Amino acid sequence: MNLMQIAFSNLIRRRSKAMLMVIGIMVGVATMVSFIQIVEAMRLDLGDRIDEFGANAIVIPDKVSQLITSDMEAIRASEIGIYVNIISPKLIDVVKIDDQDVLIAGIEVNSEFTQKPWLTIGGSDLSMIEMADDEIIMGASTADNFQVSKGDTVTIMDKNFRVYGVLDPVGSEEDGLIFAPLHSLQSLLGRGDDISMFELSAYCNACPIEEVAMVVETALPGTRAIPLSQAATYRDQSIGEFELFGMTLSLVVLMISVLVVLTTMLTSIQERVNEIGIFRAIGFKKRHIITIFGVEIMVISLMGGILGVGIGVLMAKVLGPYLADVQIVEAFSLKLGIQAIMIATGIGLFGSIYPVIKASKLDPIEAFRK
Repeated sequence: MNLMQIAFSNLIRRRSKAMLMVIGIMVGVATMVSFIQIVEAMRLDLGDRIDEFGANAIVIPDKVSQLITSDMEAIRASEIGIYVNIISPKLIDVVKIDDQDVLIAGIEVNSEFTQKPWLTIGGSDLSMIEMADDEIIMGASTADNFQVSKGDTVTIMDKNFRVYGVLDPVGSEEDGLIFAPLHSLQSLLGRGDDISMFELSAYCNACPIEEVAMVVETALPGTRAIPLSQAATYRDQSIGEFELFGMTLSLVVLMISVLVVLTTMLTSIQERVNEIGIFRAIGFKKRHIITIFGVEIMVISLMGGILGVGIGVLMAKVLGPYLADVQIVEAFSLKLGIQAIMIATGIGLFGSIYPVIKASKLDPIEAFRK
């Protein structure tokens, strides 16, 4: 009987101990795989949500150029068009109300308020509202300054506008603005299709915002696309925190798996002292003992790893919607599976190093005495 046969024979005879180690490794690997998949899904979902929450780039004309409404189509037709979520055009100018200068912004209403969900009226979302051509929305401080409220009439450049509503205070520049439908302001000011700027929201998960900015400048010569680094930095920090949490928890579970292997191997060796003594007495060398136990732990580790990968994928699909409100829709990564099986093998080997070396050093006479 060769060493491989002895190892497999031992596994069959002590299958309860072997299954305990398989389960220990399987739990560790399954937890790691499921968490990696859930965290990756959370990373993508969080990245998309942050990319949707406000602009992450601003497009402005240079000193001799002028943006027009149709330039939005050039951006969407460019190579980064599939990564663009919202393009919100603005025409910004100064108008007089009661002999006071005030900033007014012509906007595409739905795009603007979808891109900036923090702008509300009475706490209500504005992304689906419909405004008439002669209606405006007042910022909180502007409304206070002119003592106007919902339903009042405001005269701008000899044209009367009805106040659709007053924005809830947000403590930013929006408090001091007046918002009007874009085409209404263009007509009022005689500006044709002119645009002052675009605020652009792109999905940075798939395409870095710096790359988006470069392509926009190529698609629209005579413009500058300025990435908003603050949004990108916040996105990266938030995603990094999720990844660190998942990594830490996975490491804790993997260490528990190592301890399970260690304690089970120590118990198994204590039970097999007499057997090891016989092997040594009939001429087995230390390397032979190490080989027998090494083959056993490799088989156990591979079984635990393969089972752990399969169960981990299922756990991610089942638990993802409940633990993190995300759907695991991507196909399983072969690379992750191979890495998980390698980690399972590492768990088995690391947890058995001390017990196996201890077994190989047993003196035959001392073994028989025990």
